[in-house]
Amino acid sequence: INGGTNWTQQTLPTFTYTAFDIVFTDALTGYIGSWANRIYKTINGGTTWNAIPNLPSVNSIVKLQFLNADTGWATSGYGNIMKTTDAGKTWISIVNDQIPTYARCIKEDPKNPNLLYLGTEFGLYVTVDAGQNWAKFENNMPPVAVHYLAIHAESNALVMATHGRGIIIIDDLTPLR
Repeated sequence: INGGTNWTQQTLPTFTYTAFDIVFTDALTGYIGSWANRIYKTINGGTTWNAIPNLPSVNSIVKLQFLNADTGWATSGYGNIMKTTDAGKTWISIVNDQIPTYARCIKEDPKNPNLLYLGTEFGLYVTVDAGQNWAKFENNMPPVAVHYLAIHAESNALVMATHGRGIIIIDDLTPLR
């Protein structure tokens, strides 16, 4: 809130397992993804956290990504991907057998909401129909773990942080869009 000038210790929810990711959509609303199929939400800047009930049956919540205050994604283990369009109240699973590996991170294209990029244990997967069908992206893409995805808006580039190959960049997303 003030650029890190002051810090306030907050009490997080009691975890029996590891917390893997934390993301805030604004100064007050945030989510924690954790082991044992748990997502926690705060609406008061982290003062209190509540578990979101009735999540689809998946493994640990490895990575969270929100496009805006309402629309978010969670990746969770072997091909498990969930989406919310109501600020985390409900989540739907878009799991299918086209992703035969560990899903690590997901990014929705800012210009085409049906275009999703999925970082996995063995490379990049892409869908052009909002997750109904997935294809492995293999154009000079090595089969390495993709841990983080970012889209550079000015250059239309997808930037991937990988395990073992450093940074990999797809320098023009126009053909996929």
